[in-house]
Amino acid sequence: MPRCYADKEFVRRHSIDEIHIAQQMWDSVTANDKKGVYSLIVASHANVNLVYGQMASGLLLNLGKALIQEQPTSPADGSPRFFDCNSHEKVSPRESLSPPSTSSHVDELDDRYEGFSLLHLACRVADVGMVELLLQYGASVNVSDSRGRMPLHHCILKGRHLHAKLLLSRGADTHAIDRDGRSALQYAMDRSTSDEGMLALLEEHFR
Repeated sequence: MPRCYADKEFVRRHSIDEIHIAQQMWDSVTANDKKGVYSLIVASHANVNLVYGQMASGLLLNLGKALIQEQPTSPADGSPRFFDCNSHEKVSPRESLSPPSTSSHVDELDDRYEGFSLLHLACRVADVGMVELLLQYGASVNVSDSRGRMPLHHCILKGRHLHAKLLLSRGADTHAIDRDGRSALQYAMDRSTSDEGMLALLEEHFR
């Protein structure tokens, strides 16, 4: 096999693997599947600091670059084909992995998740055990999304105080403000939370 063909095949497979693992991580957190997340972290070295925009555009863009100059149809046998290193003949991979499909997928991203890390997602849709699992394996507690909100902001906005208390115990920054200029404490006060312990804890960390 020519060297450049082998190199492109390696890049292609590596990019596809990254995308699959990233998508599986996102889906597993969404489903609150802690066993699935643990397995992906341990067995597949999944990135616990994956960011939604990176998964959707960065990883898919890498795949698009790996599948250079393809045609919209696949070979009859269904096997992927690439440029021949010597003749530069145009050939194509599977249609489902073509750049048009990639581009349309990126265009359809839900803006509300833009900049979300897996920890942001877990704080909104999963239980506190999922949050603890991600933190245990190195998830950044003070990463901000496209609105400047950290996981702590989302915990308060969703009324998930157990999650918030866990984040505070792991060093969540109570002074961090979002693009609206508001901290997690301000959101908690605005919402007149009945959890006095939560307010007291936020105030204590805010000093």
